[in-house]
Amino acid sequence: MNQKVAVGIDLGTTNCCIAVVQNGKVEVVENELSSRLTPNYVSFTETVRLYGSDAQSQAIMNLCDTIFDVKQIIGRQIDDEIVQKNKIFWPFEIKEIKGKLKVKAKYKKKEELFAPEEISAMVLTTLKETAEAHVGQKIKDVVISVPANFNDLQRVATLNAGKIAGLNVLKLINEPTAAALTFGWTKDVGEQKTILIFDFGSCKLDVSIVNIRVSSKMEVEVKATAGDNLGGTDINRLMVLYLMELFNKKHQKDMSYSMKSIRRLFIAWEKAKIILSSNKETSITVDSLFDGIDFCTTITRAKFEEVCDDLLTSILLPVQRALHDARLDKSQIDEIVLVGGSTRIPRVQQLLSDSFGGKQLNKSLNADEAVAYGAALQAETLSRDKVHVSDIIPYDLVGVDERGCVLRLYEKGSNISQNVDWEIPTTHDTKKIHINFFQSSRFNRVELGSVTLNGTQPKPMFKLIVPIAFVIDCNGIFNVYAFDTKTSDYQHSEIRNERCRFSKKDLEQMLCKLEKYKLEEYQIKEQIEAKIHLQKCAYSFKRDLDAARHKMQPERHTSLTRYYNKVQSWLDTNSNAKEKEIERQLKSLQKGNELLSKETVKVSKL
Repeated sequence: MNQKVAVGIDLGTTNCCIAVVQNGKVEVVENELSSRLTPNYVSFTETVRLYGSDAQSQAIMNLCDTIFDVKQIIGRQIDDEIVQKNKIFWPFEIKEIKGKLKVKAKYKKKEELFAPEEISAMVLTTLKETAEAHVGQKIKDVVISVPANFNDLQRVATLNAGKIAGLNVLKLINEPTAAALTFGWTKDVGEQKTILIFDFGSCKLDVSIVNIRVSSKMEVEVKATAGDNLGGTDINRLMVLYLMELFNKKHQKDMSYSMKSIRRLFIAWEKAKIILSSNKETSITVDSLFDGIDFCTTITRAKFEEVCDDLLTSILLPVQRALHDARLDKSQIDEIVLVGGSTRIPRVQQLLSDSFGGKQLNKSLNADEAVAYGAALQAETLSRDKVHVSDIIPYDLVGVDERGCVLRLYEKGSNISQNVDWEIPTTHDTKKIHINFFQSSRFNRVELGSVTLNGTQPKPMFKLIVPIAFVIDCNGIFNVYAFDTKTSDYQHSEIRNERCRFSKKDLEQMLCKLEKYKLEEYQIKEQIEAKIHLQKCAYSFKRDLDAARHKMQPERHTSLTRYYNKVQSWLDTNSNAKEKEIERQLKSLQKGNELLSKETVKVSKL
């Protein structure tokens, strides 16, 4: 009987990572290329879908049909500031269909529209298959990490992506909380430690202050969290704009209309950025960047820091807000723990250390793997009383009833398990109450949707009082329950937002579409394997035929060679042959093999 495996997934913006807990040991899983990181890319071609590194390699040649940065899109709307800021750098097209955001790609010569949830589900599917190959059994239950400042819509969208991928998402865990779990589990924290998790990734900066206590079990309590919608992609964008300006001024050109040139410049800069983390200067060279003109320049670390100075300096603002919300002084922070690829930038480390009076930063966690490791630990401990995690919500949550009264339900920093109860009167001669809900942060106000709650019987306005409970579940998703006096029970009411949320029917259709693609790709894989088998058989037949040449009459050799020539000619001209056609050719070759065996036996008897 297979032992249950705990699985954690870090569904990152640029790269994804998956970890498993097996026999009490956490392992970060390598993919088929022996890498622990899988690029969050999906590329659609005329024949197949490609994932990970294979898809990333298509980013230039298959420009418009290679999708990336989905985490910047999921759960957002077309008019969202983040979407508008980034879409000029995305080669793929984004559309709004019936209020819902979709990305366009050409697959098998046909234009298709995909929800961001579908793209994420495709990546989750390949991560799941990677883990299944590693542990040797099917995987269903997972914990997926999300940025701490993900709002309700983004969290629901991530859960839906898991459903489309055929996964049972046990829990969504905030990324800095997952990193804190990893730190508490793998490092010596003594009886108690207050740590600041500084998680600076591709598209987000999360700062969480966490108290870790270890006694009979480990307790992780999030005291405060703050964040910003900035990350490595924002740094890349600033530097690419700077490099474009250098090129345009030098050559009197305008390459802003060439998405292919911009993407090539992005790729060149990303490589240079990594080098600048250890060297003080590097060169950037791109052959035939635009209009056949080569681009070559030298970038120093000092110039990089100058171009991105305002952005890099702003990373300290979430630190200050988190300390303020936690009501802690900098001297009360025992460790500053770095997580996320962008923390490798020397200027980031310098600014952070200096702001704490030169305090040494803790770089002991693997910046790319710590979140997946912690997510796997959370999956392992959900069913066992080993770790207690107490998290908070990073935004204010309010409701507005039909009277226009604002119901302040949750303040930023409220414990995620805290319930809120209200008694709300009807405003009309009806048994219904309608409430709109909003999440607000320092960035924006997000409309979550609305609920319509029913009483037991119609009464005049203000005479019917409906008790309502507001609950935030373990995933940070908002739920509403209305008390039904007839059944003496709370009835769950679904928050509706037709513009943003997909219905159950929509999700089922996406799941069916993904299953259809998987079946088609399985059939293609079977055809490829059958063709390879035929090629091997043909090669083996030709080798045996040549070895027996001197033992048989020339005309017999020529006759048998026709079997090989016929199959080889067919292989050369039928690259997309069906499996049944391949089987026919294999039978023909087998007949040639039988004749060759008889000829060999006949010659040996002579």
